Amino acid sequence: VSASGDLRLGRGASFNGNGAIEFNGNKIAFDATERTFSNNLEFKSAADLEFNGKIILGTDATWTFSNDGFLSGNGNILDISSGATIRIRRNTTLYMSNLKLRGLGVGQIVFDDPTSRLRLSSVEFEMHGNVTVTTGGIYAEGPTTIVTKDHFLTFDQAGSLTVNGIALTYDTLDFSDQSNIRPEAADDPNSVNLTLTYDGIIRRVFSEQI
Repeated sequence: VSASGDLRLGRGASFNGNGAIEFNGNKIAFDATERTFSNNLEFKSAADLEFNGKIILGTDATWTFSNDGFLSGNGNILDISSGATIRIRRNTTLYMSNLKLRGLGVGQIVFDDPTSRLRLSSVEFEMHGNVTVTTGGIYAEGPTTIVTKDHFLTFDQAGSLTVNGIALTYDTLDFSDQSNIRPEAADDPNSVNLTLTYDGIIRRVFSEQI
């Protein structure tokens, strides 16, 4: 499918079947209706993909982004906890903003190679399992929180994390702190997997039940 103008989907309208969507510089927006996708979709040059309600990706569903993409959740949840995949192709950056990604560690983000990038601003990850990034990179440039619980987010081999001028926070909730984002900056400030620029830091949020 090739978009020839902005597309706004209301009243539960959706995309059926597997396929690719070429944005051609246009916007695709979903209304506040909660939607579940069980199919595989490729978003090509997704200049503006926006949703205004909860999006659930079903078991084995894959959303693939190629030729850069911009995904805005307007504060809503993108749920991959059933085992879905978000895939970022080579030479592609996915800009993700204003959303909560639920289920990382059961669902996954796949980076095709070191040129696959994920840039975050006003994003919260909720982890449901351990994750190791071995290729590609995550770049936190706006408020970013990772709810690790007792799980670990590890960057190894060709996988990288860059924190640019912000405090990236992780929250273990009721679990004890185990330096859940690794490598730890204090242990190896020269790690090739971790870059802190413009006074960027990684810190733990101390949650206290009320």
